[in-house]
Amino acid sequence: LSGTSSSQRCPPDWREIQSKCYFLSTEMKTWEDSRKYCQRNGSDLVVINSQQEQRAIYRLDRDMYLLFWIGLKGTNRVFRWVDGSALKDQFWTAGQPDHGGPNNIEDCVEMYHE
Repeated sequence: LSGTSSSQRCPPDWREIQSKCYFLSTEMKTWEDSRKYCQRNGSDLVVINSQQEQRAIYRLDRDMYLLFWIGLKGTNRVFRWVDGSALKDQFWTAGQPDHGGPNNIEDCVEMYHE
């Protein structure tokens, strides 16, 4: 999921929420490939700054189940956003984000909503 600030209208196929443009791709990609795709299009994976923004993102697609990469990555058990800022606000489900996966080594963050 890509998000950028915008003082102008959003490009076609993007959605505007509170002066930000969001693009939700339907292509399956790795976190790294998703970020490269966003950057090639003048954006980056989304940095979520509030619970209100998080809830608005859930409504981008009206499907019952939504799964997408966000701009949060963990290194050495510390999560940072793609803009370099640290994960501060804890409006996630208890225990999340985590380093999940079979060996607790996953470091890229995806969001899902059902």
